[in-house]
Amino acid sequence: MFDSDDWFCGQNESLLLMVWEGLGNISSINDPCFVDGYYLIISAIFGSLTLLVISLLYTRSSLRSINHPYIIRYPWHRLRWTIGLTLCHTQLTSMAEGILTAVSNQSGSLEHHLYLPQMLALVTIITMLAYYHHMEAWNIWYMVFLPLMYWVMGLSSEILRFMNIQQDPDNVDSTMRWLMCLINLILFIILTVIEIHTTLNLLFYPSRRPKNIAPINLRRQGMDVKFVQGHTNLLSGLLFWWMNDLVKLGSKQSLNPDDFGDLPRSLTAGLNSTELYNEIYDIDEKDGYMNMTENKPSIFRGYRRIYGFGFLESALTKAVADALSFVPALAVGGMVDYVIRQNNAESLATSNPVRGAFNRQ
Repeated sequence: MFDSDDWFCGQNESLLLMVWEGLGNISSINDPCFVDGYYLIISAIFGSLTLLVISLLYTRSSLRSINHPYIIRYPWHRLRWTIGLTLCHTQLTSMAEGILTAVSNQSGSLEHHLYLPQMLALVTIITMLAYYHHMEAWNIWYMVFLPLMYWVMGLSSEILRFMNIQQDPDNVDSTMRWLMCLINLILFIILTVIEIHTTLNLLFYPSRRPKNIAPINLRRQGMDVKFVQGHTNLLSGLLFWWMNDLVKLGSKQSLNPDDFGDLPRSLTAGLNSTELYNEIYDIDEKDGYMNMTENKPSIFRGYRRIYGFGFLESALTKAVADALSFVPALAVGGMVDYVIRQNNAESLATSNPVRGAFNRQ
C-alpha cells in the first residue's frame, strides 16, 4: 500500500515489514508506515461519511425546519462527550509529538506518517461529536450505527499501532509515543463499549428510544422557558453557548426581565423546597402517601442526596484544573529547550564541518 521511501513514509528503516502469504493470510503487520496509513484511511473514510450523512439529512429532508434550543440526550451523553473531548486532547498531543519527532529526525527525510494520521483522526473525532449533537437534536436513533462502526474500526487501528510500537525496534525509546498510544487505546475501548451498549438498547428495546417531545423539565404550560442548561450538549453547557441569542440581543439593546424567560421546573422554589424537606426528614412517598421514617432530620443528608453529585463534579473539575496548571509552563520550557538544542547543533555544524557531517549521519 505504502512504499518505504515515498512521501508519506520518508526513509522508513523498519525491518519488520508486512508479509502476505496467500490470499487473506497475513503473517505480521508490523510496518509502522503501513499501520499509520491504515489509521489515516480509516479516519478519512469515516470523517467523509460523517459530513456526507449530516449534509444529506439536512439538505434532503425536513430536518432543517427543526429549530429548538434543546436536545434530547441519549444514554451516556456526558461520558461520551467527556471521553470524546479527552480523545481530542490526546490526539492533539500525539500529533505534536509526531511533528517534533519528524522535524528532529537526523536522517534528513520528513516522515509525514508520524503526525498526519493523528491530525486526520482529530478532525474525524470533532466531526463525530458534531454528528452526535445532530443525532440528539434531530432525535434520529438509527444514526448510532455510523459511530459504532467508526469506534470499532478506530479501535482496530489503535490496537495495530500499539502492537507495532511494542515490536518495532525504532520505537523502543519513544516513551511518549507509547504512553499516548496506550491512552488512546483505552479511550477507544471505552467509547466502543458505550456505543455497543447504546446501540443494543435502542435496537432491541423500542420502549427505551427517546420520545420526540421536549423534556418534562422544560414543559411549563403558558410559560416561555429559555433556560436550557442541562438540555444541551456537554460542550455547550460548559461554555454556555446556548445563551448566544441572549448575548446577541443584549449587545443590541437593553435587556428586560421578559427576555430571560421563565425558569425550568427543576429550578422553581416550590419543587426544590419540597424535595429538600422530604430528604431532610427522610420522607418516603409511595402510592400517593407520605411515610416519615424514624431517622432523625439531617440537613447534611438532604444536601448530599440532592446536590451531592453536582458538588463532587465541581470539586473534581477544580482539582483537575489545578493539577494541570503546570502544563503551559512545561510546554513553553520544552519548546525553548528544543530551540536551544537546534541552535547549538547548527552552531556546532558551522564551526566544525567534519564533526557536523558526522552528527547528521
